[in-house]
Amino acid sequence: MLQTAPPPAIVQPAPADVDRRLAEIVALLSGKGDYAATFGERFRSEVPKARFDALAAQIAAGLGKPKGVERIDRANALEATATIGYERGRIGVALTLMPGGTRQVAGFSITGSAPRQDSFAAIVAEAAKLPGTVGFGVYALEDPAPRALAEHRGEAAAPIGSAFKLWVLAELAAQVAEGKHRWEDVAPLAPASLPSGITQGWPAGTPMTLQSLATLMIAISDNTATDTLIGVLGREAVDARAAALGADRLPVLTTAEAFRLKHPAAAALAASWAALTPDERRARLADPALAKVPLDPALFGDTAVRPEIEWFASPRGITKALDWLSRKGGPIALAILATPRADPHGLAYLGYKGGSEPGVLSFNHLARDAQGKWYAVIASQYRADAAVDPGALGNLSARALDLLGARR
Repeated sequence: MLQTAPPPAIVQPAPADVDRRLAEIVALLSGKGDYAATFGERFRSEVPKARFDALAAQIAAGLGKPKGVERIDRANALEATATIGYERGRIGVALTLMPGGTRQVAGFSITGSAPRQDSFAAIVAEAAKLPGTVGFGVYALEDPAPRALAEHRGEAAAPIGSAFKLWVLAELAAQVAEGKHRWEDVAPLAPASLPSGITQGWPAGTPMTLQSLATLMIAISDNTATDTLIGVLGREAVDARAAALGADRLPVLTTAEAFRLKHPAAAALAASWAALTPDERRARLADPALAKVPLDPALFGDTAVRPEIEWFASPRGITKALDWLSRKGGPIALAILATPRADPHGLAYLGYKGGSEPGVLSFNHLARDAQGKWYAVIASQYRADAAVDPGALGNLSARALDLLGARR
């Protein structure tokens, strides 16, 4: 009697696969192990062993020898974040395993590093040494007002790039709570702005729910979606919300307005912009000539372009916006703000909105710890003369979040 072979068993990944690969990575960071056995072929082609070894040596120079895995946070059986301990500190890592039977590592990154005896004060002191104008703050969101745990230039306003979209999200959440709109309401997409985003390639007038627009605005910083929401909510309402939540300069520009004002063809309209009153700026924005200025992506290079034409706030100001969202934003706004991957910092909730353009960085995190306490970690850096490296500022933010996650 002929029989067909049974179908091959589907091998389900086990948590032990992550543990095993992490142990192998610790060995590789120590100069041992089998690189080809641990990492998949595609990863090895992008990160040759010599490059990995150079990174391992750089880490060891600062933190000493690796000692082992201290903590693992599993997103699922194939993805995890972890803390690897060293003699004088620790690093955060994220890894993804291949779904095939070998369970080799398909993705691996170092998310941050910290000395063994880290502190908010040490982090802020390092932030103060970064080039350019830097603001940094860690705040406990308490009654009656946020309290600074540590800060540098906490009251000094600086360019924040797309972080201004927190004000738009807050006003949308407020209007939904007041019954003026529903998250499922549909609005026509505004004419295209420049990227970032995806909707700049879609036809103007495409029907979009307000929740979809807000999700695109926060998750991928979609500029056209942002401009659409500002039109739906109303300029005066967005300005009022921004003023209450820490904006330093009004009116709140749409992204298309900002791009046009930075263009040389708008030099007359943009003249003395910082010195104008809010009403004088509004009059310039209403000038029909502004709409004729082209949206030109080639205008932007490695350094800041007309940095006075921006969105401005201080670390304390952005903290006001995150504090409002934590208290009054509601579950949908908080879900939109939430980071889309496993939290590597041991926190119960982590939300984020950043801003980035030539010469400008802004990293803004809203965190809730295991005890239900809320915090904000705000970091900004601005240079008029050069591009800004996101690695250093991002590492400081990650260290602060690690400390918040470890608070008991």
